[in-house]
Parts: sequence; structure tokens; C-alpha cells
Amino acid sequence: MMKRLTILLFLFIGLKASAQLPSPALVGYWENWFGNFAYFSEIDARYNVIMVSFASYKNKNDYELTFKPEPGKYWMDKDLFKNEMDSIRAEGKKVLISIGGATYPIMLDSLPEKEGFVSSVTEMIETWGFDGIDIDLEGSSLHFDEVKIGDLNAGDKRLRFMVEAIQEIMANYYSSHGKKLLLTMAPETHYVQGGMSEDFVINKHGGAYLPMIEALKDSIDMLNVQLYNSGAMPGIDGKNYSQSTPDFILALTESVIKGFEGAGDLGLFSGLPASKVGVGLPSCEGWGYTQPKVLDATMRYLLGEGPQPGNYSLIQENGYPELAGMMTWSLNIDQFCNHDPKSFVNLYDLLFNNIPYITISNPDSIFITEENGGKINVEVWKDAFVDQPSKEFFLLENLPKGVEMDSIHALNDSVIQITLKGNSAPGDEQFHIHNMAVKVSGEAFINSHDTLHKNWGVTFTSPGYFIPTRIQGEHYHIMAGSEIRPTSDDDDNTKLGGGTTGAYSDYHIIVPETKKYGFDFRYATGMHNKADYSILIDGEEVYRDTLAGTGGWDTFKTIGFDIPLTEGKHTLRIYINAGWYGLNWFEIKTETKSMIDLSKNTFETYPNPANDFITLNCNTGLISITNMRGKLIAQYNVKEYETININELPVGIYQIIHKNTSGDLSFSRFIKK
Repeated sequence: MMKRLTILLFLFIGLKASAQLPSPALVGYWENWFGNFAYFSEIDARYNVIMVSFASYKNKNDYELTFKPEPGKYWMDKDLFKNEMDSIRAEGKKVLISIGGATYPIMLDSLPEKEGFVSSVTEMIETWGFDGIDIDLEGSSLHFDEVKIGDLNAGDKRLRFMVEAIQEIMANYYSSHGKKLLLTMAPETHYVQGGMSEDFVINKHGGAYLPMIEALKDSIDMLNVQLYNSGAMPGIDGKNYSQSTPDFILALTESVIKGFEGAGDLGLFSGLPASKVGVGLPSCEGWGYTQPKVLDATMRYLLGEGPQPGNYSLIQENGYPELAGMMTWSLNIDQFCNHDPKSFVNLYDLLFNNIPYITISNPDSIFITEENGGKINVEVWKDAFVDQPSKEFFLLENLPKGVEMDSIHALNDSVIQITLKGNSAPGDEQFHIHNMAVKVSGEAFINSHDTLHKNWGVTFTSPGYFIPTRIQGEHYHIMAGSEIRPTSDDDDNTKLGGGTTGAYSDYHIIVPETKKYGFDFRYATGMHNKADYSILIDGEEVYRDTLAGTGGWDTFKTIGFDIPLTEGKHTLRIYINAGWYGLNWFEIKTETKSMIDLSKNTFETYPNPANDFITLNCNTGLISITNMRGKLIAQYNVKEYETININELPVGIYQIIHKNTSGDLSFSRFIKK
């Protein structure tokens, strides 16, 4: 049997693959659980590679795997799943079973465990008819004692067992079917590009995936490094890049194509052809989500079709038009995204399927309240505009109130420039507007007869935040060195984090009066008295502080202090002298006494939320109720366990400051429903 297996392995390695992934591939992970659930028959037809997530444990052993369709009718009717899967396979799409993930770590500790893994995965493939396997090892699955690229015998035997197991599974499939079993991988950046970091390699299993990729590179059909759930990572130019940026996507993608020398004694990773490399990103949300506007420009440059969108310059001057495609976690999330459904599959369609599409941009800054005369460029790709198209062919949506289209002008046969007229009034529209949309009817194009639509690309910039106001950390005007991350904080579900020394975020502010202002700062850090930041106004430091630990990276605390501001427009910079911390929001108030700073001493308020009455668990004294901007709403003299009427208060969040008979202050907060 061993001799026969060796021959099969030799034949397989030298075999030209007769089973091919679609090219280009749009890979979507399918979630086998409730939530954003979709039956196979409901999956967008443009996904041509579906990763069934995930194989689960059999007999509670991490080396024996099985697959069970779980949600909806699939739970009771396994044949329905099989029939629907076979139906989309008959259309030429490929369905692979994904092995690993965060929930089902795998480690083959011995030869018997390797044999159990091979046997169970082979049986699973045969039972369900999967076209291939996706190796998605994460976390503890890659905690090998020692690894070295190009010499599996020199490192941890468990890594060698995994490579041999994959080879044997593929040989078994070829023996039974006479064709190649598809093989893809979706490693995290830490275990690939992290191999260029000496600290990661020596202390944190950095680059642990690289020996596996190198050993199986002739068999791999597509490598989709997860360009998300990552910190800053190095490129082959020696610089670190933050995720969700063009530079991160470009540098990390080119690194697996060109290859690199691993840090320490890891060895040389020779890279993969671009035709085997995909770009893997979240489709709608999550840490590493990349806005469609950014991803569009990045992919066009990567494919050699557009200008450079960031600072990273590709080594291969004309890009990589032979790129294997794109991957997303997950096709379910893409389909049910509440703010931009199917944005990922739509972008893939435009980039790879030779479908005409438009992009929109503003060549110069357009400031809110100063929009009159602003210019918007509409560029068509893979088509051209007719001579002298009519203004009626163009429709602008989600413009600020008071602003409309004035005229159009053809810059050339592929670019139309729209001029705006009218101004919006100063008010609540202080943030960048990204959701302005342009629709162009098919009559405007030479070839396309369809209306083309684009809702990312134009930015209306705030002239500044009008003080007083609360500003979310991620609503910056300029940022460098940090990234937007999700958080479970009740006050907002995103934060600006990940910043190291030298990172900063700038916010334009408009100050109504020269005086001191209250400044509240909501942050989280797992470090104690090490995270150091400064507040600068127009480049001059006005405040510096070292942050106390909050008990965790997602445990938030709000502190308060005062800063001097002069009337007029200014740039406020939050500068990181020493990381790390996450910023949820900061608030600038007209009152110089920061109410939230009193939260060191708190008391209980119940019920919370409340409709009509609240009871205060505090001592005799004076209470002051303020809104979240610090404005005084009401004051009461209270006794212990006092109940007060809040029926007349508007719906919102309120603060209570309590001053006892000794003059000590304490704090509480309640929600009025």
C-alpha cells in the first residue's frame, strides 16, 4: 500500500491539473450556521467558488473531521443540501470544504492521528462530493515548536504530518477520480507576512504557514491571505503598513508573489505566481473592512488598469492582470450587508468580467456649506460617452440640502465633469459625505444600454466641526499610523486604534469664542501609565497625558480636562507619543468643568433606562442633571434614595452630578426612554 501511495504522489505532483478553479475566481465563504443564512440556491450566481465553512470534529477528536449541514431545512434534509450543491456544481462552480478556522483547530501529533485525519477527510469528500479542500488553519493549529522553509524534516514533525496528510488526501482523490483535488489556503497575515518580522518569528510563531505553502506550492490552486483581523504588517520594502489601506493590500499581495527572505532562520519563501494569488477581504464589516471606494482604486492599480492610489509602488510596473481573483468573508455578509449589499460581488464583476462601469471623484475639495462651483468627475470604464451627452442623462442623489447639479462638460470621451450650484446651510452635516451617488442612463454611452450607478468616490469635506460637539475618533480629516477597529463599547461600535509612536489623527474645528473649553476623552488600553498622547492645536502642544489602564483593550473609560482655544478655524491633532490605546470619541464643550471627569466616584440610578421616574442611591445633597454636552438641565436637593420625576425630559442620555453635604462629588448616568 505504501509503495502504491508513493507512486500516486509522484504521479500527482508531476500531473498537469485537470481540475481547475474558475479564472478569475470569486471566492466566498458560506456560513454553515444561523444568522446571515442563505441556502445554496440563493447564493449570488457570480460567486464561482464557494467555501463551505467549516468541517467539524468527529468523535470530539481534532484529527478526525466530518461535515454536517446545520441551518434551516438542511438540518432535517441532508439530501436538499447535497442536491443544491450539485446543482451549482453542474453550472461549473466549485464547492470546497474549509478545514480549520478559529473554531476547529487541528494538530496532528502522531502518525495514527495523521492517518485518522487522512481517512476522515477523504471520507467526507467522497460523501458530499466536494471539489476540493481549503486549508484555513489559524491560531493553535500553527503553534509548531520550530519551522524551516524548504526542509520539513528540520522542524516540528507535526508540520510535516500536515503536509504529508494533504498530499495523501489529494493522491487518494486522484486515484478514485482520475483528476486533481482542488487545494486552496486562507492563512492569516501573522503566519505569512509575519515571517518577515524577527519578533514574530522568534516569539509568536510568525511565518508558520510558509513551510506548508512552499512544500505544496505546485499543488495550490489559490492562496488567499486574510488581509484583515491583522495588525500592521511588513512589506518586502521593509516598511510596516496598516490594514484597510491601499498600501496594506498592495504590499502584502505583492510579497506573496515575489517571495521574501524570512527572519531569523526561517529561510527563503520563493513566492507563488500571481495566477495563484487572490485578494482576501471582509465584504461588509469587521476589522480590516475596506471601503469600496478604496478597494476599487487599489484593485485597478493592482491589475494594471489604474493610477497608484497610495504610497506603495508595485515592483512590477504594469501590475498583475493575471491575478487569480478575489476572496471574501463572507458571501452571506455580502448579500445581507445593511449599508451596501453585494458591494463586494459587484466590484468583482466590474473589475474582472469586462462590464462597463463608472467611477466618481472630486478633483478639488468640496466643502460643506461652500459647495457652489464644486466639480464632480464621472469616468466610464470599458465604454465611452456619446458626443455631447445631455444633462438629463445624469442624476445626482444624496446631495446636501440646497445643492443641485448646474451643468455638465465633457473633458474627453470617457470623463464628464459636473458643476454644482447652491450651498448647504451650516448645521448638523459636519462629517464627510461618502454616500453621494451618481446615476447615468444608458443613453449617455456608446455601447452600454444599462443605467450605471456609483455611490462611493465623492467626498464633501466638513470645513470643520462646530464647537461644541462630540467627534468620533474615526471621523478624522487626516490620519496616519492607526486604523478603524470594531468595539463592543455601548457609546459607539467603532474606535480608532492600533496606533504606535508617531501616529496621529487630525480634525478641523471651528471655535466660536476665545476661552478654555472642556475636553472629554473616551479611551481603552490594556497598558497602565504607558500610553502617552498629546493634544496639539495648529501644531502647538496644549495638553499631554499618560493614560491609566482601563482593564482591557475593549474596556472604555472617559476622562476630562480643559484646553485653551481661540476663535476661528483650527486643526486639532491627537498625537501618539507612545502606544497603545483605542480612541472611541472625544467631546469639546463650552463648559470648562468636565462633568464626566467625576466618574471616579459613582452611585447607582434605577431603573435604567427609565420612562417617568428614577431613584438615586446616594446621600443627602445637591444633584445637577446635565445633557451629554455638559449643559445644566435641572438641579434638586435630595435625600438618601430619593425618587425624582423625569417625565418631561426629552429622550436621550443624561448625566447626574451629586454633591454631598461635605462637598464631595460623585457621578451617575441614565437613559430617558
